[in-house]
Parts: sequence; C-alpha cells; structure tokens
Amino acid sequence: MSYKIVIDSCGELPAALLQDDRFERVPLGLEVGDYQILDEKQARTEEARWLKENCWKYGFILRYPTDKTEETGIIFEPWHYRYVGEKAAKEIMEQGICLEEYLDRGQKD
Repeated sequence: MSYKIVIDSCGELPAALLQDDRFERVPLGLEVGDYQILDEKQARTEEARWLKENCWKYGFILRYPTDKTEETGIIFEPWHYRYVGEKAAKEIMEQGICLEEYLDRGQKD
C-alpha cells in the first residue's frame, strides 16, 4: 500500500499504519549547513530548532524526543522525524507526548 493511496482515501494515516514499521513513509532528511554529524549537537543548530518548533504544522513529529526514552525505547535523536499527519502531529505537540503515548491514548478511548 502506498502513502499516496492512503492519504488520498483517508486524509490522514490510520493508527494501525502509524504502528507498522513496514509501512512506506515519507522520509525527512535533515541536512544542516556545515554540521553533518548525527549527534545531540545537531539539536542546537538554527535549522534543527526551527524544525522542532514547526514540524507539526506540516504533519511531522520529532520521533525520539529527549525526555521520552523510557516510552520509546530509543535515545534522543534530534534528526529523526516522522510523518503522522497534521491532526496527529498537532495533538502530539500540544500534549507534549510521543507517538507511543498518542497511540496508547487512542486505544483507550
């Protein structure tokens, strides 16, 4: 199933596909000026700070936030963004939660 087909028919990514690591997603590569090393210092660049503050407006989230290692099982990765759709991204950003917490809340509702 392609991303375009899902978005054309649903408008957003269904929760089941957000959980499926085999699902084809839109990758977001972050190339930051002269700083090309994938480490925590990248989070301090102007481009990374802008992206963290604005990514939700375009349907993306910071996939592994600094304070969510216990929930995600992955250490902070300031370069790792994931498309989840504008509605989900806004809710995740407003609530200060990670994708795992968002999906858990959806299953409890």
